[in-house]
Amino acid sequence: MATSTSTDSFSFAIQADSNLDFKFLPEYARFLLETRLEDYCRESLHISRQLKIPLLKYFDNVPDDQLIAMSMKLNAQTLELFAKNRAVEVIENSRKNWIANRLPVVQRDQVVADDISLVSFSRRAVMRCFLPSYTKDVEVALGTMNEIDRFTTIHDISLLNAFIKFQQESINEINLRLQQRERELLDAQEIGQIGSFEWDFTGNKSNYTPQVYKIFEMQETSSLEKFMDDVHPADRDKLANALDVAMKTGDYNCEYRYVREGKEKVIWSKGKVSFNDAVPARMIGTIMDVTERVANLEKLLQSENLNKQAQALTHIGNWSWDINQDVVYWSDEMYRIYGLPLQSERITVDKFISFVHPDDKETRLRELQVALEERLVKEYIFRIVSAEGDIKVLRGRGEVISDSDGKLLRMVGTCQDVTEEHLLKQSLEETNRQLLETNQELESFNFIASHDLQEPLRKIRLFADRILLDHANDIPVAARNNVERMSLAAKRMQRLIEDFLAFSRTIAMEKVFEKTDLNVLLEDVRSEFADLLAEKRGSIRSSALPALNVIPFQFRQLMMNIIGNSIKYAKDDVPLVVDVSAVVASGAEIQNLVATPNQEYWHIRFSDNGIGFEQEYAKKIFEVFQRLHPKDSYSGTGIGLSIVKKIAENHKGVITANGVLGEGSSFSVYLPIDFQL
Repeated sequence: MATSTSTDSFSFAIQADSNLDFKFLPEYARFLLETRLEDYCRESLHISRQLKIPLLKYFDNVPDDQLIAMSMKLNAQTLELFAKNRAVEVIENSRKNWIANRLPVVQRDQVVADDISLVSFSRRAVMRCFLPSYTKDVEVALGTMNEIDRFTTIHDISLLNAFIKFQQESINEINLRLQQRERELLDAQEIGQIGSFEWDFTGNKSNYTPQVYKIFEMQETSSLEKFMDDVHPADRDKLANALDVAMKTGDYNCEYRYVREGKEKVIWSKGKVSFNDAVPARMIGTIMDVTERVANLEKLLQSENLNKQAQALTHIGNWSWDINQDVVYWSDEMYRIYGLPLQSERITVDKFISFVHPDDKETRLRELQVALEERLVKEYIFRIVSAEGDIKVLRGRGEVISDSDGKLLRMVGTCQDVTEEHLLKQSLEETNRQLLETNQELESFNFIASHDLQEPLRKIRLFADRILLDHANDIPVAARNNVERMSLAAKRMQRLIEDFLAFSRTIAMEKVFEKTDLNVLLEDVRSEFADLLAEKRGSIRSSALPALNVIPFQFRQLMMNIIGNSIKYAKDDVPLVVDVSAVVASGAEIQNLVATPNQEYWHIRFSDNGIGFEQEYAKKIFEVFQRLHPKDSYSGTGIGLSIVKKIAENHKGVITANGVLGEGSSFSVYLPIDFQL
């Protein structure tokens, strides 16, 4: 809209340019600007107040000195443009500032038509006021006033056109909002299965919303007599009586059954009758299909006993405290919880407090007081001593109900016996405490395993190596073989302890996730295996890998174990090639029951051209201490891939393996994409 208005203004300025080339006004404007600016502004304010220009009410709280300062700044700009014979720009600036809503203090839509004419009148009056002090030349004075009038006329036409355009835009917006409101009302009526009507008794046109036709399942209205044919026979007199009462009192309210093509509905209709000279003229009202509500109410009444049984099973009772009468209404289950015969006595707040455990009374009273002050019942837990002497733990919820004036009426809520749950929670807390102690003991064991248990093994290997080195020619061959076997056994035991520790860390250590570039981790692994890859004439190839939210230490270990596995089981006569890639895959593509079909995953694949394995062992290789090859032929403890599986699970992912004996193997790690967000 603003663009269009601005364009119109620009066109107008071009057309008006020839009418705004002034001969006398520029010099007069320069005189006012240079010698009378403050007087000009004060007189302008004085005349504007005399004229009671509507816009001035928005400046009531602005001091006069501040108003004069603002006026001097704005009028200086205007007079300077007049002095330069650029009156066109004065009009353009007025329109642009108004269109762009850049008027001082006021908003664009606060300007009314009177403001435009009165402000122009005020400007003419002020300019006329100082004209005698400017010139005594009648020709100059008349010429100046004619140019002021010409400018004012064109200026007013411009602003009035803009004002009319603004008003039309406002009317259009109001119409659009009304149309939107009407659509929303009709949508709301359809959702709520409620229609509205205006029934004209004088014979003029009556109005019905579409939902009325839908409720009654008819295409057009009919006479009252014909409509009554579809009302349930047992309810016709009831409806007729309700209409008779409405014609006398003006209030209509009736619930009745309506039968159409064998389908019965329950209709609830309300309305107001208006009268002309005491004669009923028309009724406006609503019609609602309450069939489902009535059916639900009947079901609710039928299920009252079931509700009582449910309260007994869940140990949940409901209560209502009439604050003004100091009467507390309990359901049957509340009496059971407190160890009282059902509905045996009148309950008051004092009676209720008498059951509260002595150590909890002060807290419970304070909670009640806070609930009344804040009009809010927070969840509460407290103990009671029942009439039978049992200590019970109760948990409750509720709400405070006030009238329209804010006066407290009732507090209602539910209360549940959670004694068993409380005892279970205490048991769980004790179990957690014991588990914490066990974890601490496990950490101590890990420390011992990583230091004290490995120290004897290091010494065994050290002394065995010294024997072989220092007495190479002195010991028999059989003894040498035994020492070498002892050293290898100690080495395997040490590696087993190290792998066991690594496996335990994947379970127990704190899981701190960080955004990690997998390319950097892979480069670190490539550097770690540089010597072994050189021995195998091997290489690690990779495409661009993503940056994922992972546990850096664990994911590096995952890469180390999988690629280390490929190096270990490389062919002797073929250069090893390990390929690492990453693509997005859906859960439906993953041959693993743990994966979610409609979930997207990062599929990180490690494949090699090693000795491979038979596919029947694809799941077995991830089990702890499982080996597919003899330990004499290939080193290892059988823990490495179980560590990899645990790391994948720590990242909410899964891992699968595929192998072809003699051709190679591949491992696929799937990490859920939404876990990476």
